[in-house]
Amino acid sequence: MSGIANYLALTVKAKTGLGTDVIAWGAVAFVGSVASLIFIIVTGYIVLADAYSPLTAALVLAAAFLLVAILAAVLCVSAQRRVSEQSRVALAARTSALWFEPKMLGVAMDTVRAIGLKRIVPIAAVGILAGGLAREWMTANKAREERENA
Repeated sequence: MSGIANYLALTVKAKTGLGTDVIAWGAVAFVGSVASLIFIIVTGYIVLADAYSPLTAALVLAAAFLLVAILAAVLCVSAQRRVSEQSRVALAARTSALWFEPKMLGVAMDTVRAIGLKRIVPIAAVGILAGGLAREWMTANKAREERENA
């Protein structure tokens, strides 16, 4: 996914808290609620028709579906909160990067115009090289720490 599309998706997730697991558990809660309602209606019918064993069976099924609906609703709320928090953290990490700020892009363009492209290219090359070496050094340290901890 491109940077802007990923940013927009994370923004929507942070504001709404919607993710695939939230929608899935919401659907399970809806189906469980509908099934529970159907069994409660059938139970009312059975109470009027016959007050013995069919009633017990209907009540057990209604209670089981109601339990599934309640569990799915709790899991749905939990998943929504988790998705929202993860998206907020990801957005905070993304917005801390200066190059995503529109003001910084304008400052960068003004700097390039003022200094000149021929002078900026070697400075940028040194910066990219230093960043690559730092990244390589950090991943090597992390791999060594994982090996020592294992």
